[in-house]
Amino acid sequence: MKKFLLLFVSLLLIASCAKKEGEEPKKADSGKSTGTALVKVNEIGMTKDDIEKELQGMPEAVREAFLQDSSQFMRFLEDMANKEALYQEAVKKGIDKDSALQKKLEYYKKITIIQMLLEKELSQKVKVSDSEIKEYYKKNMGELASPEEIRLSHIMTKSEAAIKRAQERIKNGEDFAKVAKELSEDKQSAAQGGDIGSFEHGKMPPEFNNAVKTLKKGDMSQPVKTEFGYHIIKVTDRKKGTIADLSNIKEDIRRVLLQDKQKEILDKYLQDIKKMYKVEINKAEVDKYLASKGIKNSGKDKAKGSAAPAPDKK
Repeated sequence: MKKFLLLFVSLLLIASCAKKEGEEPKKADSGKSTGTALVKVNEIGMTKDDIEKELQGMPEAVREAFLQDSSQFMRFLEDMANKEALYQEAVKKGIDKDSALQKKLEYYKKITIIQMLLEKELSQKVKVSDSEIKEYYKKNMGELASPEEIRLSHIMTKSEAAIKRAQERIKNGEDFAKVAKELSEDKQSAAQGGDIGSFEHGKMPPEFNNAVKTLKKGDMSQPVKTEFGYHIIKVTDRKKGTIADLSNIKEDIRRVLLQDKQKEILDKYLQDIKKMYKVEINKAEVDKYLASKGIKNSGKDKAKGSAAPAPDKK
């Protein structure tokens, strides 16, 4: 039983890793590959090209695992053979003619054709130059920098009088950590001399952000009130954010710029396409459908029956 489960999982893994999820499978009687087969199931052979295509469709980690040594590769071949045998059995039983399957294939075919259209019309035409990347880097250095980190210690008491006593002792020369251990009612941090760790600037409670934003390393705040009580806060360290080297984030910037350009071109392309095809929205039927789903009409939709004019007849 355990071996069967392992086989089933491995089959699912390979099936889920296929690059073209909706590609219509070949019929069992016409799936012969050209070239010398590494493995055959009945008369259907799987050649080096078939093996490469299967491997390239997998996540890198899975592919590397199968190519680790000969025993792992033989397991991969066995899995391919098992998958082909199951496919042939399914075809023999007529499952490839199932109407539900045909609908799924038609759906994935439609999606794939759209993707190919966009690839042809948009993606291949969009380029990002090195100069554009450098310009983006210069303009967005602040956003690309890692955030400043602030390490804090605090003393917390329930009463304002108690926090003022703690503040007075520190002003008179006592060590902050010593006072924290003796007076702070936050027992967990008190045991560490008040230390509560490091925070990214802006990601602390708002009362803490406001209290420490102008403090330098070693400075102590005035008493601060929060929902937990009263605090005095000490900045024990500040680390400025560092700007990543361009060479380390160049491809990340390229992806951002590509996405921006593709969106801009896609929006224009869709506007042009909609001028060529008549799009009609049946408002009454839409309302019925929304009502059947229990979706309330927000009153914000602007559909009046036609989303685009009909193309000119020539």
